[in-house]
Amino acid sequence: GDQLLLLDSSWHADFFPLAERLKRQGVGIISVIYDLIPLTHPQFCDAGLVQVFDRWFDWVSRTADGFMAISRTVSEQVQDELRQRLGRADAEKRWHGHFYLGSELDLKRPTAALHPGVQRMFRADGPVYLMVSTVEPRKNHAYLLDAFERLWAAGSPVRLCFIGKIGWKCEALVERIKRHPQHNKRLFMFNNVNDTSLEFAYSHARALVFPSHAEGFGLPLVEAMQRGLPVMASDIPVFREVGQDFVAYFDLADPQSLAGMILEFERSQHFPARSLEDWQWIDWTQAARQLIQGTLQGIAGQAKNLRAEAVLDADRT
Repeated sequence: GDQLLLLDSSWHADFFPLAERLKRQGVGIISVIYDLIPLTHPQFCDAGLVQVFDRWFDWVSRTADGFMAISRTVSEQVQDELRQRLGRADAEKRWHGHFYLGSELDLKRPTAALHPGVQRMFRADGPVYLMVSTVEPRKNHAYLLDAFERLWAAGSPVRLCFIGKIGWKCEALVERIKRHPQHNKRLFMFNNVNDTSLEFAYSHARALVFPSHAEGFGLPLVEAMQRGLPVMASDIPVFREVGQDFVAYFDLADPQSLAGMILEFERSQHFPARSLEDWQWIDWTQAARQLIQGTLQGIAGQAKNLRAEAVLDADRT
């Protein structure tokens, strides 16, 4: 009856022989899946990661008895990928569930110092639109630069702030930001910000802007909205799932769709989405409960199906 829950990113870990031995001893194997981006969007990932992730998913698709994803969108992607790799009959033997992530900034410390650059930025005039993420191609920071350059050319006083660590495949983007005429005037980038400073930024920005091409969940959306900060985001399925009609969605093919949305918001002061007064989200304790309950339901459902198959086999015999 024991179950091994593979909670963390495990494609670089050397535990495959151990997990296989446990499975032979009757232990159930459950894999938590954050996303399939190295498979669905390999152009945004390092080539080595794509290869490692593909081998890992091939192994976990054959080894795991069930899967818990961090959104319904990812769960459906996992099911599609299993059918392609295993065939429909074998894929249907695996159970699937999903849970959502909490929204607390759990590394926030009351004694932690606020980042001085973040403080100075918010003391100056002009509304700040905030982007929170690792700097990498998938997050699509270049789209925001294109949109805000149109706003600045039109004379808008809005400002744009990137918060997040430097990632990969972003050298040209980082150079574009640092050499930009508006750098440290109306364009800011902070790559080493603690959770206390991030909370401050969420609390003082005009809106979160999130133009990602692909996500497993989109944690900054719920972090921002839980703090009353409205969100403008790319129109992708997982954002629709998580944000519903509380988020304003823009077209990734056209930076003007975001620029126009911001101009109208600044003019009317009316955010083009449902009020966040009606917004509620889970905390990390509730997220853990969702994971546990979904896992137990998946295990129970699989056991029920196995018993039904055993009855059918006995009847045939």
